[in-house]
Amino acid sequence: MKNYAYGINENEKNQLTDAINNLQEFFGYLINQNKQATIFNQNIKDELIAAWHDMPSHFEEIRVKLAIKDQLALSFHGLTGGQLELKLAIIKYFTGNYRDALSKNGFDAGTKHHLRQLLVSLDTLFYDLIQATNSGSAISSFNKCLLALLE
Repeated sequence: MKNYAYGINENEKNQLTDAINNLQEFFGYLINQNKQATIFNQNIKDELIAAWHDMPSHFEEIRVKLAIKDQLALSFHGLTGGQLELKLAIIKYFTGNYRDALSKNGFDAGTKHHLRQLLVSLDTLFYDLIQATNSGSAISSFNKCLLALLE
C-alpha cells in the first residue's frame, strides 16, 4: 500500500490536467460520432452541437483554476492521493469497458450501457473539481445532458 503525504504534488495536478484534456477530447469524439451513428437523441442534434461549441472556454477555465489551486483545497475535495487514484481508476475501467464493447458491437444497446456507466462515473470527478476550483459546472451540466440524451 502506498503511503500518501498530505497535500498534492505536481504529478497529481498533471494527472488531473490530463484527465480534463482527455475528457474534452472524448466529448468531442462523441459529438462527432453522433453525426454518423445514433448515440444521442437526434431530435435536438443541432442544439447539442451548438452547446458543444460553447464548451472549450469552460475546459480552459477549469485548467487555469486547477493550476493555481492550493494543495489544501484539492486535498479536501478528494483530488489527491488514494482518492484521486480511485476516481481515475474507475474512469479508466469504464472507459475500457466502453471501448471494448464499441470495437466488438458498434453503438448497440450494450455499448450505450457502458457509455452510460462512464458518464455517471465522470460525475464524481466533476463534482469534486467544481467544489475545489469553483468552476466546471458547465462541463458537469453538459455531461448530464449527454446522459439524458443517450438513446
